Amino acid sequence: MDDQLNTIPTSAPFEIDPYLIQLGVQDRSPVEPNATKNQQQFIWELGYTNVEQIKALGKKQAMYLIDVLKKLEEHRNQKAEQELMVSMRKSKTKKLWLLTLVSFITLRFCEWVGTDWAVIVQGLSSLCFFVCLCWGTVSLFKYLRLRWRFRGKQDVLYVNTSVRPRNFKN
Repeated sequence: MDDQLNTIPTSAPFEIDPYLIQLGVQDRSPVEPNATKNQQQFIWELGYTNVEQIKALGKKQAMYLIDVLKKLEEHRNQKAEQELMVSMRKSKTKKLWLLTLVSFITLRFCEWVGTDWAVIVQGLSSLCFFVCLCWGTVSLFKYLRLRWRFRGKQDVLYVNTSVRPRNFKN
């Protein structure tokens, strides 16, 4: 009989993980039902893998945590997309400025040589230099604009949920 009592879980409140507290998960009320299996599975799929904590969550806690984890995932994807856009623009700008430099060196070399065939190369090189200079400048300004726009404004994360956060005053 004593062995059976020792195996029965107590109804003492389960201590919430500090990470969940940081996310704003509120304490579980004593009458709150357990989270459903679907909620628990979805929280696991969203990347929170502490099994004991997932099983100890109530329905409202699980609903709030799902909203927060979805928003965090969306935020991470948005940041990755922004970084990719900036790096692609930077790469394109570098290539254009390198081509501009090569055409400028070719232009100066053709002026120094001064033969008949060099005049044709000089004309093509000057055309390439002008086009790459304009295109590279536009690309540089686009790169700088992207860097300015994504300079860390998205570090604050707002979560819309029907569950009140931990320290909500009404």
